[in-house]
Amino acid sequence: MNIGASELLIVALVILLLFGGQRLPDAARAFGRSLAMFRQAMYEVRAGVENAGGDKPPIHPSSTSSTESERTSVTVQPHDAAQPRVSPEPPQSDS
Repeated sequence: MNIGASELLIVALVILLLFGGQRLPDAARAFGRSLAMFRQAMYEVRAGVENAGGDKPPIHPSSTSSTESERTSVTVQPHDAAQPRVSPEPPQSDS
């Protein structure tokens, strides 16, 4: 699906009509902030996934003390898919 110049012009006109000339800079600023927050959340999720199996503690961009991050970190043990775990059956009584 290719978007040409005429389609972009129509979208720009619709946005201008919806927000108006006065509110358009504020709307663009709010959109930029939302996009930055989304990218930060994606970075945190990606860093958490990459560090889930390793020995390194997760990287937190916020400033937290090392003791606080040590208390909240969780070690995930990988599941061995080659050997399925079978729970033993309870003994049957002859009643």
